Amino acid sequence: MTTTTLRHDVSGSFSLGLAASAIAATCALGPAAYAVHVESADTTAMPITGMTWLNSTVKGGPVTPSASAALHDGPHPGECNLDRSTVVPADCSFGPLSGTPVVLFGDSHAFQWVPALQQMSSHLGWRVSIRTQAGCPVADYAALAGPQARLSDPACIQFRNDVLALVTRSHPRVVVVSSFGGYVQGRDQIARAWAGPLAELASSGARIVYLRDTPKPVSDVPACVARHLSEWSACTFDRWRPPDPVAERARAGLVADVGVVDMFGYLCPDSHCPAVRGGVLLYRDDSHITATASRLLAPALEAELRKAGVTD
Repeated sequence: MTTTTLRHDVSGSFSLGLAASAIAATCALGPAAYAVHVESADTTAMPITGMTWLNSTVKGGPVTPSASAALHDGPHPGECNLDRSTVVPADCSFGPLSGTPVVLFGDSHAFQWVPALQQMSSHLGWRVSIRTQAGCPVADYAALAGPQARLSDPACIQFRNDVLALVTRSHPRVVVVSSFGGYVQGRDQIARAWAGPLAELASSGARIVYLRDTPKPVSDVPACVARHLSEWSACTFDRWRPPDPVAERARAGLVADVGVVDMFGYLCPDSHCPAVRGGVLLYRDDSHITATASRLLAPALEAELRKAGVTD
């Protein structure tokens, strides 16, 4: 088993014009720097802090990361998000060695939140263990997939079972689960596929955080932005979400010991989802947010975790 220690490092500087000063100020001043308002996922206004870049009215110009660099602006180290041929979970952890044990569990859509969690881990005192595998969700969709499908791949099934066993054995304080929301569309199928893993995780005594999925662009965002640097709005896409009965049931108190955290509204504040906000390029491809966006959304994620009763 390979052990990789991630270290919280915000010493690097950002460049590229419009977003640079806002990004630098946010990273330096932390969550209490400034207050702004955005719409949450249910379209109600909510206060957030530390993100002056969301106030920007600029509509075009250079972006951070650049469109050409966006594909490589992912969480580090990338090997902590296991590829599809790897079965044994790598032990990739960050945060204080004696900190509160936290597990991040899911696929690449969980892994995309590593930069935000790195930003938060030191002052929250969280020791975060990454347990993610590309294309392998927390939900058990194997029975719904064909024998050749990724969701029924023995490597994915074993990875999920191994992480569930690890959580049950190690009793972390918090488990953050997140996955791509578009694997299956049927509401009953989604609810059933999540029920078993969530119950097993809850049996560990951990507080379970269900981190809802991010918006899904309809095309490669950096490629579009590269063609439309003077008018970012040309790359916006319609706000649409797949059904999420897990979030609905958890919020209704029908799923025990599961809190819901939703970052959708910070990325998509109205009926259209922007590709760029305040000079920050939000997506690195047609599916994942950039590490820059993830890192800068750390104050909002922390606020949502606090609202869900996960942090003090």
